[in-house]
Amino acid sequence: RMFALAGERKIHSICAPVLGFGAIVANAAPGGASMKMLFEVIMRVATHGVPAPFYDVFWPPTLKAIERDIRTGRVPSLAIGPALGGTIASMEALVTLMQGQGWRAPVVLPEIQAMDPLTMTYRRMSLADLG
Repeated sequence: RMFALAGERKIHSICAPVLGFGAIVANAAPGGASMKMLFEVIMRVATHGVPAPFYDVFWPPTLKAIERDIRTGRVPSLAIGPALGGTIASMEALVTLMQGQGWRAPVVLPEIQAMDPLTMTYRRMSLADLG
């Protein structure tokens, strides 16, 4: 509901789901793709497994544990994942607010940022490539 209200009010909404040591950061821009796209990908994990491109970013044992345990409602995460996700989400909020001031453009849906410090990997990817 919060993301829908942001869209109705024509403001950005940002979320950062945690995946073990890492996180995904998604920024829904007014008039652009909605956060619903991200949630559809997340919900498919329970029936179809983790999208294959995530194996290029996140530590594979973490992804296997998520696939195994998602139906229980308990999946692995560590304090570093929320800290990293919050940091990147905060950066995207700042970049969004500074549009037109010489800063880079924000990464907005359908593009997402995925990062895992354990694998030392950062990727910008499209939700369209995640099935």
